[in-house]
Amino acid sequence: MAKADLHVHSKYSRHASEWFLKRLGAHESYTEPEEVYRIAKQRGMDYVALTDHNRIDGALHLKKKHPGDVIVGVEATAYFPEDGCKVHVLVYDVDEEHYREIERCRTSIYDLRDYIQKHDMAYAVAHATYSVNNRLKQEHLEKLILLFDVFEGINGARDQNSNLKWMEILENLTPHYIETLKQKHAIQPISADPWIKGYTAGSDDHAALFIGQTYTFAGAVGIDEFLRMIKLKLTVPKGRHNNYQSFAFAIYKIAYEFSRRKSSGFAGSWLGQINEMVFNNRAISMKHRIKLKLFAKNTNKEDVMKQSFRSLVEELKQETGENIEKKFTIVYKKISDILDNYFSRLFDSFRKDISKGDVFKIIRDIASLIPGIFLATPFFSSLKHLFRNRTLTETMLRAVMPERSNVNKRILWFTDTFTEMNGVAETIKQIGWRTHRHGINLSVVTVIEPHEALDGFPPNIMAVPGIYATPLPGYEKITVRVPSLLKTISMVYQAAPEEMYISTPGPVGLVGLLAGHLLNIKCTGIYHTDFAAQAKLITQEEDFSELIENYMQWFYSLMHCIKVPTSMYMDILEEKGYNPSKLSFYRKGVDTEKFSPGISPLESLRQIKGDILLYAGRISKDKNLDLLVEIYKIVVSQNRDCHLIFAGDGPYLNELKKKTAMLENVRYLGRLKREFLPAVYTAADCMIFPSTTDTFGMVVLEAQACGLPVVVSNVGGPQEIILHGKSGMIADVENINEWIQSITKILNMKHDCPEQYAMMCRKAREQVEKYYCWEHSLRDLFGDDVMRMATEPCHQVSTGVGIR
Repeated sequence: MAKADLHVHSKYSRHASEWFLKRLGAHESYTEPEEVYRIAKQRGMDYVALTDHNRIDGALHLKKKHPGDVIVGVEATAYFPEDGCKVHVLVYDVDEEHYREIERCRTSIYDLRDYIQKHDMAYAVAHATYSVNNRLKQEHLEKLILLFDVFEGINGARDQNSNLKWMEILENLTPHYIETLKQKHAIQPISADPWIKGYTAGSDDHAALFIGQTYTFAGAVGIDEFLRMIKLKLTVPKGRHNNYQSFAFAIYKIAYEFSRRKSSGFAGSWLGQINEMVFNNRAISMKHRIKLKLFAKNTNKEDVMKQSFRSLVEELKQETGENIEKKFTIVYKKISDILDNYFSRLFDSFRKDISKGDVFKIIRDIASLIPGIFLATPFFSSLKHLFRNRTLTETMLRAVMPERSNVNKRILWFTDTFTEMNGVAETIKQIGWRTHRHGINLSVVTVIEPHEALDGFPPNIMAVPGIYATPLPGYEKITVRVPSLLKTISMVYQAAPEEMYISTPGPVGLVGLLAGHLLNIKCTGIYHTDFAAQAKLITQEEDFSELIENYMQWFYSLMHCIKVPTSMYMDILEEKGYNPSKLSFYRKGVDTEKFSPGISPLESLRQIKGDILLYAGRISKDKNLDLLVEIYKIVVSQNRDCHLIFAGDGPYLNELKKKTAMLENVRYLGRLKREFLPAVYTAADCMIFPSTTDTFGMVVLEAQACGLPVVVSNVGGPQEIILHGKSGMIADVENINEWIQSITKILNMKHDCPEQYAMMCRKAREQVEKYYCWEHSLRDLFGDDVMRMATEPCHQVSTGVGIR
């Protein structure tokens, strides 16, 4: 039995392919060949392979010193001559004559394959799904499957997802599929059984960090027999896969080695000292220990960076072992803490400026985010690097395994509002409950404050750490919560999602969108709220409203698709310049058991004699409530015994109370618990919803589910819920007489034609049951395949739906 790390680099790999190292002018590796040998042996490797890029001098040097256990290898850069796509092929047991011929023929992958086959050489195609020069496509992978029989199963520089899915593809090849590829590409397969592949593994180490931690296992004694096992496709890949943190630190170590050789003074700096502690396990110098003591006495808040360095050094001093990844975790956490502190102070400034409506300072605050983002950039870059070919792998999986189910894919749903009582939050809670009970693999990602109890909330919540929270100006019942950037990215990475849904364009939504693009995952945006239209009515500031609109368009432009709850708002978004090919309709759902005409009316409203007009929702200026007050004044002036009830809370409540103080029969119920809302709807005779900024209007749907006729505006989304003249009325927002006529018609119908009024109530309920059940909503969101695989049929869940 023997082990060998079959993919390792030394200082003879000169030309860096990673963009950061290229910009520095650094080499790809600075590891001495003898250091490769020492570490590999120390970590239990029976044989040591050196596979530099298009070089064998380092390997030959090592072979002379250790002839019995060194494998001379090369990582040859080969090309598809038809389009210049690069591929790396590892070739073993290479002598100088082999090397010269490999150099000659590697300009064509076909010539290289023929040479390897003719001379019966051991080989493996390295990291096949990684696009070396961004030209790799499905057709190249198909050709590689025909051309070669041995592939790297685990590449220690690639992430687990990439490695395992590539092996899954190769493990599920069939004779029929091979024949299909043969006919398609006119390439003769390399062997008689090309659907059976062999696998190797290697660390692909460039920084002397992970040598020997990924390796190939074979039942062999001696190098010759080990190489024969590779050719016979009998070796087993074992060991670690990479992650984005380790990848970033590996690049950083190479950059550090480069700076040391340039005598830049970096090695003697604080960063240099920390590098020595992390990478070389060396103690900090006396000079810097003295400085640390001075830092300890300095409690000035402006010296947070220095204090963080001191804390980092103290933690690293405690970790004296050789576990490099544990040290990486310590450094990553400390960088996360530094960023959290920076962003927390920045968002406090941002809150003050946004409350003043100071557009120029808001833009300045946004620009101030850049230095903090720069600190996190190495980790973002490594994530992007590791996952840039994710789509290609998924495409190959579907091609090889068309029957493979992708419906139980891991989905993350990001939202900035969840614990609050509003339409968006309550909709997402319902989605959380229903996906959980259907067996759909979805988690709701949000910030949960330590004091918030989650009793009654769905269990599929991924609570990410928050660093700052403040009430949203103009929406005081909504709290803006800022998540920890790097800690949230780490949690999302570990969750390994395959698709993301993003409900809100706030800080949580932004981090979700960033994570989605870094992980190369499909992001679906949910357009719940027209914040720009609302801000315009609340602040009367055109510049501020335009800034929000520009931000919203930028945010949603980064989505792969955008789900909109009404076709009316799809038209509005298209007029605003949104890409129409990204827009698609989805229906919202309502709990028709909880919201039902059979619910007993609220006791306090049951005592009212006369007609009840109802408004339910957020009490905010953007809801056009001044128009509602004017409408009511005219209705009661017609000698009607009519009451106006407001159910809800909001920033405009006190001012609205002052405006209606002289009016009789106006009552404010305030913020109601969810279970009381159906009893309010069933007590009313007509609901009035004059908002022009709602994309949907959840309260309108709830009222209709309770059999309550509703009069809505002809601007915005709620009009699509109403069947004009059948389940309610749609009135011109510019024509107050239409509102008066619509309300009067419904109330007269109630008194003079009760059967016709009852039919309108029934029609409202029937319309909701037919088009707005949760099964339709989930199908619109997740597709038929997901719903077909649900473990339960759709049924109602009595957890409540929020006021919008």
